[in-house]
This record gives sequence, C-alpha cells and structure tokens, in this order.
Amino acid sequence: MIESPESSYPPPPPVKAKSTWKKVGIGCGIALIVFICCAALGVVAYLERDKIPGLESLFSGMSSSSGGNQIAFTSYRNGEGDIFLINSDGTGEAQLTSEASNDTDAEWSPDGKKIAFTSDRGGNNDIYLMNADGSNVIRLTNDDADDASPAFSPDGNFIAFLSNRNGNYEIHVMNADGSNVRVVINLPNSADLDPAWSPDGNQIIFASGINNEINLWRINSDGTNLTQLTFDDSISWFPTWCGTTGLVAFETNRYGDSFSDFDIVTMQPNGTDQTRLTLTTTNDSFPDWSSDGSRLVFVSNRDSNFELYIMNVDGSNIVRLTNNTVDDGAPAWKP
Repeated sequence: MIESPESSYPPPPPVKAKSTWKKVGIGCGIALIVFICCAALGVVAYLERDKIPGLESLFSGMSSSSGGNQIAFTSYRNGEGDIFLINSDGTGEAQLTSEASNDTDAEWSPDGKKIAFTSDRGGNNDIYLMNADGSNVIRLTNDDADDASPAFSPDGNFIAFLSNRNGNYEIHVMNADGSNVRVVINLPNSADLDPAWSPDGNQIIFASGINNEINLWRINSDGTNLTQLTFDDSISWFPTWCGTTGLVAFETNRYGDSFSDFDIVTMQPNGTDQTRLTLTTTNDSFPDWSSDGSRLVFVSNRDSNFELYIMNVDGSNIVRLTNNTVDDGAPAWKP
C-alpha cells in the first residue's frame, strides 16, 4: 500500500469562539470538501493504476468479476489457442496467455488463485500452471508424450490428467506441483479421457472407449471399483461434476449420432436420471458448472462458429456470452 508522507505545519493561530451551529456548519463543510477531494483522488488513482507503479495492487479486489463470476476459456482469435477470461455477464474480457503456441483446457484451482492449462509451447502437449492473472507460468509435466486435460481435486492437492506416456491415453494423477505421477486406470484397448473429480475427491468420472463408441465410467481415485455409467453405441464424453448439487453434466451425440450434433445432458453420478438440456441439431459441447450449481456454461456453433453460452440447469434461458468471427471454446467457470 502506498502511503503519503506525513506533513508538519505550525499550529494555526487562535480564533474567536463561534456558536455551536456555526461550528457544526463549518465542520460539515470541511468534511464535505475532504470527502470530495478524497473521492477525486481515488478516481484519478484508479484510472492511472496501470501507469503508477504499485497502485494496481490497491484496486485488485475492486472488480465485479471476483468470486464465481469469471469464466476462463480458449480463443483462437490470434491464430492459435490462447487463454482468456470473461465475466459471466459478458463484460471484462482479458487475455492471459500470448505465446506462439496452443494454450487450451483451462482449469481453476479450488481457491480460484491458479489456472492449470495444456500447452504445446515446449514442443508437445504438457500441463502448465499460472496465476489467475496470467503471471508466473510454470511447467508441471515434462514428458515426450502428450499430457492434457488437467483437473484439480476439490482440496487442490492433486491434478488428474490424461497422458499417452504408457502407449495409449490413460488417466493419471499427480501432486499439484507436478510430482508423484501415478496411473489411475490402464485399459490397454481403449482411450481414457476427460477426468472429473467427485465433490469429495474420492472418485473420478472419465470417458473411455474407441472409435465412435465412448462411454462414461466412474472409478475410485485409488484405481479401484471401476463402474460403467453410460451404455451407448455413440459418444458420451467431457463430464463435469457439480460440487454443489452432485449432478454430472456431459455431452453426447446419441440423439444425432454424428460429429456435428452433440447435446448437453445431466445425470446423477450413478448414471440415472439422464436429462437432455439442449435440443439443437448443431454441436453443444464442453459444459461446466457455475459455483452454485444453478447454471452451465457451454460451447455451441448454433449461430455459425463456436461461441460460449450460458443456460440454467434445466436448459432454459440460454444467453450468448462471446461473439467473435473465430472459435471460442473449452470454458471453465471460476469456483
């Protein structure tokens, strides 16, 4: 915090006593002048916070985008994938990464202070971590294979991700600093993708399958008790587990049976009560929950190219969030 140096002046000369009402009037006038001056100074300082070193930190908590109002996403408006932020009302858009690489799959830490993401800036896909403002980027994985789709455990101590370092894509878990990598599931005849933690951190839902038949499965985080949740001859993937309600949302092409017609569906974590939320013949994909579980952000090309949309948990009140001539995708709602 910047502090002004204290000023020392000689005491003012004595003045004649005034009536009580005059004192009150003078006091109020002085207070009003001081308030106006302070407010004006505050406005100037706020507007000039990027130009005066040290002032930015004074206003870091003043944005209306604090709490669960921000959404991180990937945009290709600069020719490659970059991580952006936007408020859930469509305001306050900001770019976080600007490398000549593909930066995708943003994932918030549970405390909202960090963002994990996938990047090929090192030559192949690896997991990276940065502050929520895009600063202090560090590399968490460093393997010749592809590592992608990071997902923080609810306590923030672990990150689940997919990797083909063992020959095919499997679900792995590592400490949040990148250490102690271990395999959770190894099904040699299928690809295991898109991990999502349960609210208590004891289970992981993921997609698994080959070709055009991919279903959702649940497993304990220690690799035990593998359970199949969907039984389609189509594709169901990209699950997201709501920490508030316990519902799971995912995308599937079971209703259109093609790669141009996916819809968003919710279900209980045991696979029951599956409810279709979107009814288009276009792609509605990549759902993610608001922190209170009342809304979902998702990606759709219903209006031409892929943009971000928000809807209520029952599929109502769909609102378009981004509007660009290029694709935006892979949203992650801040906890």
